[in-house]
Amino acid sequence: MVRLASHYLFCSSLLRLSYVELDAAGNYLSVFPLDGEMACTSFYNGLLLLLPARLYPLWADVWRQVQGEAFDTYPALAGRLGGCFPAWELRRGEPVRILHLTLQPFAASELGTHDGSRDGHVE
Repeated sequence: MVRLASHYLFCSSLLRLSYVELDAAGNYLSVFPLDGEMACTSFYNGLLLLLPARLYPLWADVWRQVQGEAFDTYPALAGRLGGCFPAWELRRGEPVRILHLTLQPFAASELGTHDGSRDGHVE
């Protein structure tokens, strides 16, 4: 099993400070809130876009539409991406493609923890 965490996960809706579990073949298992540090979890700054493999062929066209646009926040980017894909829901065991997207420069206040009293970093 593989666990990937990020400041933002987008899998038909935007989730903040969450992680996704994948089986050994890279198929979707589930998404959970990131409540603390977890062993064997890879953390990625920015946004992880979880696309069902069946929608991945649309990515090149979506990327051409959004690559020249400026986004100030990850929720703005996710909103734009959500408008470019047909609605989807991930099903357990479904093959997924995960895309790591970042905005430059990072806004420290945007990438902070939920309540500022805990460290949201996972190694």
